This record gives sequence, C-alpha cells and structure tokens, in this order.
Amino acid sequence: MLRTLRAPDHLVSIGEVRRRTGMTNRAIRFYEDKRLVESRRDSLGQRRYDRDAVARLIYIGLARQAGLQITDIRQLLAIGDRDGEAQQAARTQDLYRARLADLEAQRAAVERSAQALGFSLSPQRPQLVAL
Repeated sequence: MLRTLRAPDHLVSIGEVRRRTGMTNRAIRFYEDKRLVESRRDSLGQRRYDRDAVARLIYIGLARQAGLQITDIRQLLAIGDRDGEAQQAARTQDLYRARLADLEAQRAAVERSAQALGFSLSPQRPQLVAL
C-alpha cells in the first residue's frame, strides 16, 4: 500500500501561507525576494514556510495596511531578530500595563472613598471639594 508523503507539520506550502495570511503568492514571493521572510525547498523544489515565516508575513501585511514602507518594516523586523530583544520588550510592556492597571484600580478606589465621604477629586489636580 502506498502512503502519501506529507511535509512535516511545522512546514507549510505557499498555498497554505496564502490561506493563513490572505496574501497572494506573488506578494509572498515578493517579501521573500526582499529577504523579509525565508522559505525552505522540499525535495520537489517547492517552497515551504515555518511558523515564524507565517507570523512575519501576517505582521508585514498589517504593517503594510498601516501604511509602513518596506524599509520601515525591515527595521521593525530586525528588532525581533536580535537575541530576544523583542521578547524582552514585550515582557517589559506587559509589566508596565499590569502596573498601570493596578494604579487605575487604586485611583478608582480612592475616588469611591472620597465620594462616600461627600467629596470629589478633580482629574487635573486632586483637591477635596464639598458636595
């Protein structure tokens, strides 16, 4: 019995990349020619893309929709390529967002307490105002 040979699960065809990204084959090859993404060739010479390439293409598509030029996108992608720099930046941003959420919750609690006491806090400059 013959078994159908499949590409490894982590590598997908250009058609699958097209389906996942919404890009045309021509656009995918264009970004590959510009060295923004890489593909591998299988034994038949067909392009195969890994998850990172698909993720990069999705990012490129969003960046292009936002009006960024290829040179700008190349610079942004380079940040993510530097030894974990993008992951560190994302972790830092997550920490800042969590801290901001904590501060917002504290601010809301202080405002509720002030209102319960019959006072209001001004958003520009905290001051007690009798109601």
